[in-house]
Amino acid sequence: MKILLSSRLTYFPAISGASKGDRALLGALAKRGHQCRVVAIDAAPTELSRGSEAVSGERRFTVNHIEFVAVRRPDQLSAILSAQIGEFRPDCVLVSEDRSFSCLTAALRASDLPVIYVCHSPATLPFGPESFDVDPQSAALLQQVAGIITQSQYMKSYIRRWSGLDSSVMPFPVYGEPPFQSHGRFDQGFVTLVNPSQIKGVEIFKQLAQARPDIDFAAVPTWATGQGDRQALEHLPNLTLLEPSEDIDQILSRTRILLMPSLWGEAFGYLSVEAMLRGIPVLASDLGGLREAKLGVDYLLPVQPIEHYSARLDDRLIPVPSVPAQAFSPWLDALDALLKNHDHYAVISTASREAALAFVASIDLAGFERYFEALIQSPAEKTIG
Repeated sequence: MKILLSSRLTYFPAISGASKGDRALLGALAKRGHQCRVVAIDAAPTELSRGSEAVSGERRFTVNHIEFVAVRRPDQLSAILSAQIGEFRPDCVLVSEDRSFSCLTAALRASDLPVIYVCHSPATLPFGPESFDVDPQSAALLQQVAGIITQSQYMKSYIRRWSGLDSSVMPFPVYGEPPFQSHGRFDQGFVTLVNPSQIKGVEIFKQLAQARPDIDFAAVPTWATGQGDRQALEHLPNLTLLEPSEDIDQILSRTRILLMPSLWGEAFGYLSVEAMLRGIPVLASDLGGLREAKLGVDYLLPVQPIEHYSARLDDRLIPVPSVPAQAFSPWLDALDALLKNHDHYAVISTASREAALAFVASIDLAGFERYFEALIQSPAEKTIG
């Protein structure tokens, strides 16, 4: 098959869960002999694109058998996508995390081929209480796609409840190949939060760090971390700020407990599984797709979810949330249970690793191929709505 993926996120580097999912899927499909091309925002390191073919508004190069069209200006993305559909003549078009829905509009207009929407977050959907921007016009566009792919039953239910559309749950192959190193250590490493921000529960994290000054905490600022979040964390004497990395082992090899106190509806939570694969206990919110990403292993902990976003954007261009007061004591009790009892830590570490290994072994890449092939062979048959 010839598969074209478009995203408003950066493909290089792949730090966010959505970028990791897209890149892992295209990489796996390319390895299986499919011809893949990506149209995305240009943030590729020079060493990847050295010798690239320069065209007006874009650079073209190939990495791991995937053709990459790096668009310099976001406002040019939809026009270049339209041109690429005509030039590449794909069998199907994937549009991922298009918060503006301009790429989806372009894909639907440019081709009568199957257009598949890849949904990585309820926040970027144009409907429902988790949406950053409710927009009936954009919601109507989703009625026209051939299919919607997402990662969890939570997302499938959310899409069905708030739009009436169906979707297909297809776990993405983001976890790499075994063997996975075991990093879980009772007496060594940080208590870590990745992407410290209001939506990811940074206030709970800060309270835990303040309550346990004898414990080393670490935070990894990424796409949602604002200047205010970073400045507040820098004042904590027992906290280390770590640089983000595409190689998650660079973070997890220094982690003994991972915190995921998210206050918004995570679509799934790849990082939970990545940590559990390495025997690292995860404390996660009993919310959204994290319930599935914990794979039945303790701990899921209570939070009061964000229910409203203002029209004002923060310095990362994310709508400012109204954050409810949180119950702190369940998180502290769970953290202490792991930090103070070696045997209990070992039980959770082992259970986490076993559950994650079984989950990753069950991921069916051929399922994506069957799904795409079915839509290509019957393009007139809608799978939604």
